[in-house]
Amino acid sequence: MSDGAPLAAATSAPPPRPWRRRLRRCYDAVDIALFAVGLFALLATASRYAQEFPFADEWRYCDFFQGQSFWQFVRTPHNEHNIWVSKALTLPLVLLTGWNTRILVLLGLGVYAAAASLFFLLIRRQTSSPFLRCGAALLLVLPGSYDNLVWAWQTTFHLCFFFGVCALWALERATAVGAPPAAGESRRAVLFAASAALAVLALFSVGGGVAYALGLAAALALGAFQGVARPGREFWTALGSAAALLASVAYYLHISPHPSHHPPLLLPWQDPALFARLVVTGVGLGLTFPNHSEVAFAAGVAALIVIAFGAAAAGRRAGRALTVVAAVVTALIAPAMVAVARGRFGADAIVTSRYLEINIVVALPFFWALGRLYELRSRVLKVAVVAVALAVPLHAAAVITPALAQMTFLHEDAQKAQQCWRQHGAAKECITGDVYPFAEYVTGCLETIHARWGNWGHIGEY
Repeated sequence: MSDGAPLAAATSAPPPRPWRRRLRRCYDAVDIALFAVGLFALLATASRYAQEFPFADEWRYCDFFQGQSFWQFVRTPHNEHNIWVSKALTLPLVLLTGWNTRILVLLGLGVYAAAASLFFLLIRRQTSSPFLRCGAALLLVLPGSYDNLVWAWQTTFHLCFFFGVCALWALERATAVGAPPAAGESRRAVLFAASAALAVLALFSVGGGVAYALGLAAALALGAFQGVARPGREFWTALGSAAALLASVAYYLHISPHPSHHPPLLLPWQDPALFARLVVTGVGLGLTFPNHSEVAFAAGVAALIVIAFGAAAAGRRAGRALTVVAAVVTALIAPAMVAVARGRFGADAIVTSRYLEINIVVALPFFWALGRLYELRSRVLKVAVVAVALAVPLHAAAVITPALAQMTFLHEDAQKAQQCWRQHGAAKECITGDVYPFAEYVTGCLETIHARWGNWGHIGEY
């Protein structure tokens, strides 16, 4: 006979055993272990091929050695980019190490490792499925256009990636702040402002930061008017931060030149079909890898379809996922910018471009959308979602060999320059050719360096 106690209480399941809880925790951490091992292998390989001799654009440090002040050097545009942050951080290291390019490469590897780790944790928050998390981990550690990792000058791209992801993380934390209202309001307002400040640092790291800044501006404005930011301090901080980002972008574009040796800009209305194809291809580059234009275009179409269905599955929650909104806008604006600047070269030039730091952002809304679809009660859909998530890194694995070839090519180029250096010293013969076309400029720089250090700095040790 019943004593009046609920039946559920009388038949409640026993608590899980300790070994099962430990097994579940290990199961949940498989993706973290996969990412950590993969990242270590990637960085170890990149450090093996790290440049030990100034390569191409790195000779621009000569502007400083030949009379520019620190501030003039930092503010001088590089092509169409204003890379103030990168120059301000790396020039002191050049002076301290006697222009040790390997140290600069290791700095870039450290920045990339921090950015990739933070981005992986950010994606990890968007889904509870271990399969999707493992797919994201593989995507971030398998090689693609990773010649950036072995070239010291490209640290500027890693800084853009790092500050952009930090801005997205600050926005994510802002949306996660809860009660009590007074304390939550103060903290959320600070995080809104911090995300805008970090986006400005990404903006002045490289031109791709424009996409991060506009993506954050769109998300902050949406948060202000969608009720994520409460009326009062939160509202005005979010709206003011969005306005500040738009003003920063306008200033950046105003001071950015268009080099005469670059092709004319491809404006969207000049060839709408080509422009749209290039944008979709650029979106796909975030999920595939360079030198496969047809694959990248197909991946871009698939990514946009998945994100659209995921947003439909999320319903009203989609408009309040500010981090995802910011990433979607960034992922669309980034290839549009590349299409404007490089579209005259055609699709092949788009897929060979080294813009991983902004193309990869599409992975965040992509895995968020897969997570929303995975939550639906359909086993067929779950299998399809897992298959899509794992197909991405499988394609990546197919390009490991050409990615290593890129690293080897740059490494061999530097070795040739080093051998010439040993034979002839700081002679024009070591600088001329396809990789070092501005021989007279570099030769004058080397004379200045010789007078400064009594040799040729660290590069003289080769």
